[in-house]
Amino acid sequence: MVKHFKKGGKRLASLKSIKKTAQQTAEAISAALHVHVEISDDNLECVAGTGEFAKLIGTKLQGYIHARVLSSGKACIIENPGYHEFCRPCPFLKNCYATAEICVPIFKGKTPVGVIG
Repeated sequence: MVKHFKKGGKRLASLKSIKKTAQQTAEAISAALHVHVEISDDNLECVAGTGEFAKLIGTKLQGYIHARVLSSGKACIIENPGYHEFCRPCPFLKNCYATAEICVPIFKGKTPVGVIG
């Protein structure tokens, strides 16, 4: 079953409905920038990923930063994961596995429908 978002009477397809394209996008970004990439939907479910994130496809991410990006609709750069103020609720506080985090919202029109991290 494909989840849809409602906006002005129109239905917007979820990222799950284009997960093959999302995976290709994650792989292209990963290859170009030499980083691991994850793409989550508006429910913080990992719909695509590379490296360690590939194992998380189909699972719900803890996604504290992803949740913040979705709610604000603004990109977020964390240079010191585990020590940044946005990381406070995370169980990996002061012990984060990431060396940096860049999260950018994915929009359908003006509605944030996911995050690339």
